[in-house]
Amino acid sequence: MAAINQEAIQALNLVLGILMPDSLRPGVEAITTVSIQSVDPTGIGGFIELNPGSTAYIHGRRIEARYMVILQGNNLANLLTSAGIVIEAFMGAEKEVLLENGILKIAQAGNDYQSLGGANRELKLTFNLVYEYRQPPEAIEEVIEQIPVNLSLDSSGE
Repeated sequence: MAAINQEAIQALNLVLGILMPDSLRPGVEAITTVSIQSVDPTGIGGFIELNPGSTAYIHGRRIEARYMVILQGNNLANLLTSAGIVIEAFMGAEKEVLLENGILKIAQAGNDYQSLGGANRELKLTFNLVYEYRQPPEAIEEVIEQIPVNLSLDSSGE
């Protein structure tokens, strides 16, 4: 897999970790997984634009993914409250916040509740999303600020 694809997937995981609420109800544990459906170049062959103020290229990738949050606990009320907190964090986030973080589209794909035996319960929340990654341009090492006009070479080429 191309390096930029790996960077894009790592960036998506970072963004989802930032959006995931830090605190859930007591006794509820969250396990998250990301399933990548596709990684495609954004723009024309991955090229998006020139970096303003330099000649560096900005490349990108568009990722379609499924994000699953598995909530586990033994108190049904805390489990359901925690599910509401997670759903609100993703579905209730302001559009501008999502776009600033590269999430172009997010939709809740479903919920799956099951008893694990005894008092243990599990609730799976699934979200489908489209994420756009913009690779930061590489730093330009040197820039020629002035080209000498009166340059003469001797016969040795120096």
